[in-house]
Amino acid sequence: MKRMVVLVLFSFASIYICAQQDFSRWSLSLDLGLNKFDGDIPQSPHALLPSSYWGSSCGIGVNYQITKVYGLFINYNYIPINALTKGWNIKTQIHTMGINSSIDFTHLMFPYSKSRLTFNGSIGIGFSGYCYNVTPLDLTMNREYGLATMVPISFYYVYNCSDYINIGLKMTYISFNKDDLEGVSYLNYKGVSNDKEGLITLLLTYKF
Repeated sequence: MKRMVVLVLFSFASIYICAQQDFSRWSLSLDLGLNKFDGDIPQSPHALLPSSYWGSSCGIGVNYQITKVYGLFINYNYIPINALTKGWNIKTQIHTMGINSSIDFTHLMFPYSKSRLTFNGSIGIGFSGYCYNVTPLDLTMNREYGLATMVPISFYYVYNCSDYINIGLKMTYISFNKDDLEGVSYLNYKGVSNDKEGLITLLLTYKF
């Protein structure tokens, strides 16, 4: 028991000491890139990626760096998806908001590294609001709205250009707790899997 208490106190002390180091804590990030929808649409057996169209996406985030290794950030993303299946043209607009914890793997493994290039990861939880507009060949359905929770997981490279600017390449995979982002009820196969979304974006960060 005493060893556990000492270990916990030591861990908190280490985090506190690291937090006293002089480095930028707050930053604002912007990302812009492409997304691909992974849902109940016909898939090619020879394709490595889901058989949906590439779509553009964008996001903004506010970051707080607790130490040089660990951080927290809140972000918003706009993700319009586009797919065509069985004569239905599926267009869904997704808005996500979440809180994430981040980790700098480079400085975790090499604390004294001076490299400007770092490899990072993050995981979070949040919610999304979505609006789908499904158009069959001879009829346009009314817009409908929905809500879902989501879990985003990201991995990204960051290059430190200066004391204030970072650029990077980010890959994100979002899992939703819903299976109706397509907006077509008979395509939502119960018991298969919930909908997913993949993003690849360029990341620009301004450090305060």
